[in-house]
Amino acid sequence: MKLKTDVVVHYHSVDYELPEKIDEDFAWWLGVFYGDGSVAPPKKGCNPRQLEITCTEDEPEIMNRVIQITKKLFDCDCKIEQDKRSKGIHVHIPGRKIVAFLELNGLLKEKSLNIAVPSAILKASKRVKNAFISGYWDADGTVAVKNGTIDSFRAKSISFDFIDQIETILQTSKIDCYTSDYKGYSHYSKYHGYEITHQPCRTLRVRSNSTQLFCDLMKESVKVQQVQEKLELGKLRIPNFRKKNRFLND
Repeated sequence: MKLKTDVVVHYHSVDYELPEKIDEDFAWWLGVFYGDGSVAPPKKGCNPRQLEITCTEDEPEIMNRVIQITKKLFDCDCKIEQDKRSKGIHVHIPGRKIVAFLELNGLLKEKSLNIAVPSAILKASKRVKNAFISGYWDADGTVAVKNGTIDSFRAKSISFDFIDQIETILQTSKIDCYTSDYKGYSHYSKYHGYEITHQPCRTLRVRSNSTQLFCDLMKESVKVQQVQEKLELGKLRIPNFRKKNRFLND
């Protein structure tokens, strides 16, 4: 699928490069953006001028890859800002043209509650779909481990529809996975001095019996490949007693 690149922007804007198709690198970048990205709010009535992806200092490989792929896609240099209140590192991606390009192609992230897998991803090849999920997993995913044994891979979102779309894509590849819902609640925090609301969310879990298949499919994911390396080194293991993958019996 060829992307639209005929973007009209303000004459003061920098003329960044724009990719003409979604490859695995771009799909991974979009996945991270949909997980930990945002669009800077408008300033003085102008259109948003930059994107921001928040990484953590504990995962420099993911941050470095975001910077590397941004340069490759848009020939754009990112600006790094350390969040003094947390371990977060904000990667700023300037350029109205990039924002307008993503919006023109239906790739610009909505508010987290309303995100959905872009139609361009849904129409793409299986490798591109898996790369998008890999990026999202690097942003919002984790692996649950009990006593050195993998229990499940997990990712969550406050957009229930988004998680359902990811689940459908994975099940198409014979991944044994399921979802569960968290109702959310509110409580008063003495530390913060105000009420904190935990929004309802939906969690997607990949069962341990699909660990190897999941690792094989999520080749673009930094986190999943780190798990694969630990499995090969014997630092993690897959449980011997486990349910059969219901998809493999079809």
